[in-house]
Amino acid sequence: MRTKWPLILVPVLAGMLVLGLAFEVVDFDRLFAVDEDDPDATLDGESMDYADDATEVADLGPGLAGRADEAMLAAEARRRAEAARAAESGPDGGGPRGPGVPFVGRVLDPDGRPASGVQIEATHEDGSAFKFATNADGRFDDALPPGRYRLVLRAEGIGYRLIQRALIDGSAEGDLEYTLMEPASFRLVVQMADRGVPGVDVTLTPRGLTESESFAATTDIDGVALFDELPRSRYRIEAEVPDGPRFQQDYSVWSDRELKVQVPGSAMLKGTVRGGKDGPPVAGARVTLRVMPPKTRTEFETTFETGPDGTYEVSVPQGYTRFFLVEAPGFAPFPNPADRRERRSAYRVLNQLAKKKEVSHSVTLKSGASVIGRVTDAEGNGIEGVVLAVKPRRGVSVTVKTDANGRYAVAELNADRYTVLVETPEWFAEKPLGFQIKPNATEPLEYDFVLKGARRFEGVVVSKAGKGIFGARVFIIGGGRPVNSARQAGRALETFTDDNGRWSLNDVPAEISVTVRASHGSLEAEPVWVAHTKPVPATIRLELADTGSVKGEAYDLVTRKSLSGVRIRIRPVGAPGGRSGRTVNVNREGKYQVDRLIPGRYTFQGTLSGYLTGEPVEVDVRATEQPMEQDVPMDPGLTFAGIVLDDRGRPMNRVRVDVWGEADGKKVRYRAVNTDAKGRFRLTGYERGIYTLRARRGGFQARTLERLGGGETELRIELARRPR
Repeated sequence: MRTKWPLILVPVLAGMLVLGLAFEVVDFDRLFAVDEDDPDATLDGESMDYADDATEVADLGPGLAGRADEAMLAAEARRRAEAARAAESGPDGGGPRGPGVPFVGRVLDPDGRPASGVQIEATHEDGSAFKFATNADGRFDDALPPGRYRLVLRAEGIGYRLIQRALIDGSAEGDLEYTLMEPASFRLVVQMADRGVPGVDVTLTPRGLTESESFAATTDIDGVALFDELPRSRYRIEAEVPDGPRFQQDYSVWSDRELKVQVPGSAMLKGTVRGGKDGPPVAGARVTLRVMPPKTRTEFETTFETGPDGTYEVSVPQGYTRFFLVEAPGFAPFPNPADRRERRSAYRVLNQLAKKKEVSHSVTLKSGASVIGRVTDAEGNGIEGVVLAVKPRRGVSVTVKTDANGRYAVAELNADRYTVLVETPEWFAEKPLGFQIKPNATEPLEYDFVLKGARRFEGVVVSKAGKGIFGARVFIIGGGRPVNSARQAGRALETFTDDNGRWSLNDVPAEISVTVRASHGSLEAEPVWVAHTKPVPATIRLELADTGSVKGEAYDLVTRKSLSGVRIRIRPVGAPGGRSGRTVNVNREGKYQVDRLIPGRYTFQGTLSGYLTGEPVEVDVRATEQPMEQDVPMDPGLTFAGIVLDDRGRPMNRVRVDVWGEADGKKVRYRAVNTDAKGRFRLTGYERGIYTLRARRGGFQARTLERLGGGETELRIELARRPR
């Protein structure tokens, strides 16, 4: 066992430039990145405020973790809203806490002192709102139905915060703490030819929140729109120039900022839209063009329609084309996103708008193909009202509903592969659904398929003492492609328990074995496997129990030094079944910690470029108060290293060195590296085998070394110039 290291929680600045996030309070489970995307990052830089772990996000699919049974949530939300209205909170911080997930903590002012009278508005994902305020000590003590929330914290003259938070499994991390930030001043200057553009309506919407939290202003005679009391956040800026283009841009306002938007000069775009080669002109075709001028991040959009003769001649902003689409009834959209040649050809012409004042681009629309079919149950009866999402590999989905006989039809489709998702609950396909529209298809494609009904699961979640637990999350895993397709279609395959710990799931596929799990805070229930060959139990009992944690360090097996960048894959082994694996990344010091593991045996395996894939290390995880320790050794393997010289004996930089071959009868992944300024190269992470090494650079004859065994560290390669 390697030397233990202390668990230090410090304010962390995470370099997540795309999201523009800064972490102030981070629990250890969130200190290390996981490879699944998580939609719950805060907008305001507070913390990663959510209770899900990487395993459940991976199991439930993007955007679905935390969705609850709508009926139960709505009823509970109404009950809580009525209670909130009956005891409107004031300086005392509200009345006694009601049933629900604890939401407890304090609010500080920008100087770190308790902030009293801060108005807190928590809006649930279903639209229900709860209002309360901090007491004289800056504290709040309440309970909310489980789910995702938008929090708005306001204190006039003190500060403002916009926060996203998920209360999904309960709150087990103790009191929350939020620090108000003084509002920022944001000044947007809209100019055209270095002169201000007045009358531009500007809207700023915090990213991830709704338009109800947006802020609006109009530019004055100097083209200035001023936002004085603006919460610090990342915003989507949207505006429309009078008699000009619309524009949008994402922008972070974490301090007093000014952004100048220069409306680009105009270019003339003209052409004709025809229906087929040498076909008639298409009147009323809708054209959408979005461009980005050089050296900016602002996108300018123009929308127009063709005239009665199918022609268009319009003034558009100058810039490189980011989006172009032509739509007309009776024709497939142009260009086809799946047709790379068609798309590139169109954009190659349109990108001339960045440099030329006049561009001609005519479009030939094609008649799209159709797909028709019938959706039936196992007895062959047509199913009415089933909503289907027909999704291409690229582009926008088309939604259609079956008629009284179960028939559906989708017209004007481009040649592409399509996936069909069933959006209507309680119906599942027996196999993955999809079809392909071939180029130049003239006859409608018939695509029929059978759907099977769903099962109903119900049960109770209890503590060790047998008491029903409110707000526990119940979800299913497994089920293969039918379940994955349902998640992709946005169907909720999880729920939360009521006041008595009862729950029900009405949308579980029939004839497919699944596993039912439950969690609440740091507690997890042993998974229950439900076979499709047996009747569903009348009551599925899930008993919550403590979980375990493991921490450790990834290190070089030879040098014994800690390694950053290692990805550790954790997989369950043996009983109990139904547990899921996860992947975590070590931090800069090579350390990691993974929490909320259901007790049982797991393997820990590290991967890192330039190292051999580590041998799985088995760990028997137990429910303990302190994390168990398990280090992950990484083997650097054998090395190829040396120097590349020219025919005069001088070191050559930027020479590409490629290595490929076989080890244990299996092909080894092709890898390459460039020499440094001293002509040196080094490739690590190889097993004993038979390899070929090649060095090459433009203007020189390539040099190949064959039948290397691995471990050659003093290679000397000389490259001769090519004869002229």
